[in-house]
Amino acid sequence: MEIIDEINKLCDKYGEDFNWSIVPMDNNFVRELQIETDLSQYSEVTAIARSESSDDVLFLFDNSIYRIYHLTYSKCNAKGFPKYKEFFDTKEVVAYIDKQYICEYL
Repeated sequence: MEIIDEINKLCDKYGEDFNWSIVPMDNNFVRELQIETDLSQYSEVTAIARSESSDDVLFLFDNSIYRIYHLTYSKCNAKGFPKYKEFFDTKEVVAYIDKQYICEYL
């Protein structure tokens, strides 16, 4: 998957201090997202990567839409939560993660 390769390149670029990592296939992030929001309109949701310094998780919806959700780990969220950023291609996602890391941690 191209997005995994690109995130791994960021890991190599910034080294062990980089705060994003690929999640294993058997993770609980999709289950948590199902608790926090309605996913019924999607046939496939996959958790790809997570920020080690926040509760941000990158998901892929129906192999076409990327979203970074800030998970709340709460069943009773206020309207508008959990918050997310939406992307439509790999380059947008990688540019966002790269810029976020530079702005917040370097």
